[in-house]
Amino acid sequence: MAHNPGRRRHKIHIQHSVPGRNPETMKPIQEWVTHRMAWAEILQPKGNWIIQAAAQGQQNTVFFRIRHKETTDKTGTMRVLFAGKTYRIKSIMPDLQYKELMVIECVGWDHEDRSTSGGN
Repeated sequence: MAHNPGRRRHKIHIQHSVPGRNPETMKPIQEWVTHRMAWAEILQPKGNWIIQAAAQGQQNTVFFRIRHKETTDKTGTMRVLFAGKTYRIKSIMPDLQYKELMVIECVGWDHEDRSTSGGN
């Protein structure tokens, strides 16, 4: 598969959730640590994608194309950190034929508490 690696010029952090404790209150909290750093091409919805996203109420959908890696597949416990903003992973679409690239479909988390994000 011919793909220009120069298009993947945005650094993203794929993070996963780990249980932790607040040191002051000792209450359980959710902490985020970087699982892997990847260079990504950002694919924002255009044309019919925008119409489809608007119909589903997902105007803040963004796609990240990265190199394929088998361990990046836990959509429920992983998120993407890009440019100081966090994105919930909605789905991961691997390239089944060549296993060279994968596309991560994300939805923005505007309400996310960034105080517990680790690995920046």
